[in-house]
Amino acid sequence: MINRSLLCQRFGLADAQVALLLDQTGNVRDDHLPWYMSLGLGVAAWFTALVLLGFSLALVIAFFDDDIDDMTLPALLLGSLFLSAGIALARNRVTAGFTGHFADALSAAGISLIVFAVAIELETYWAPTVIATAFAAATACWRSSQLLQGLAAALALFLLALWAHDASEAQLTPILAVVILAMVCLLLFGTAKFDFRAGATVCLLLAGLFEMTAFFDGYLGYSPNGGNARFEDATRLFHYLAIAVPFAIAWRQVDEVQEKLLIVGMVATAGAVTGILPPAGSAVLPALVLAGISGSRGLAISGVVLEVYFIARYYYSLDLTLLEKSFIMMGTGTFLLIAWALFFNLLKDVRGLEE
Repeated sequence: MINRSLLCQRFGLADAQVALLLDQTGNVRDDHLPWYMSLGLGVAAWFTALVLLGFSLALVIAFFDDDIDDMTLPALLLGSLFLSAGIALARNRVTAGFTGHFADALSAAGISLIVFAVAIELETYWAPTVIATAFAAATACWRSSQLLQGLAAALALFLLALWAHDASEAQLTPILAVVILAMVCLLLFGTAKFDFRAGATVCLLLAGLFEMTAFFDGYLGYSPNGGNARFEDATRLFHYLAIAVPFAIAWRQVDEVQEKLLIVGMVATAGAVTGILPPAGSAVLPALVLAGISGSRGLAISGVVLEVYFIARYYYSLDLTLLEKSFIMMGTGTFLLIAWALFFNLLKDVRGLEE
């Protein structure tokens, strides 16, 4: 515990200034540390947790002589121990610093071990998927750190994708499209009491990435030059809904004509992209729409990177000559430039009339 009066005397600070730097326990608040110190503490905490996890697993494996069937109960007990330790360390809502990161690492390791143990015991994907989803929801309701929420949500989505692929490859992409729509609704209608933003953002981006991967890896009978029309239409429909929901909310929140015209232009652009490209090409458009409405720079950058990845790989995979691809690129660029010029000239005319 830091002596506040001594600190004020040594550095010539006012008592109110020092109070802003200290938490209720009298120690320096973690959110006031420089970024490089926070990064170093985070790396050290996760490395410590990984070493502890590796040492514990090595003891279990050595004791049970590499018999994976006998490791189910020890893995479940070890996971429960790690999860309990993480919850105990994070009971004071610490979100940064060594203690906070160490608590997140222990909790993440505990959740993973429990899910791993259930998957081995039942030899199925549905049970670990349900458990991982429950943990992801609990981290949001408990208001734990955003990092832990994101990791738990990523684990749940990964298991859901494996479960869907194992049950029926043909249903994987529509299920991912439903997940995208659900995450959009969570981000739009979340409350302060149940903050799902971190987990929903991770799932929104990962679902789009998984859908792109499924498209290029040939799931559902898809290929870059053709696909399964039934599931393609279903996937595209859910993408339209995921794009329409935030636009409908934004339309009701604006009153000026130019803002409504801007929304109309964005709807037309997103709808055209969704209709022209394969369904996987519009998988991250809901993320870009939310980024444009909310002003989230991180979501916008992530969505743009994923969209550029899809377009580049799709362009490379097309069964066309280089000359034909060049004509497609020039035509698309010309069309977008003309559309951009017409739209913004229309905005200028509307603003001129209002003035």
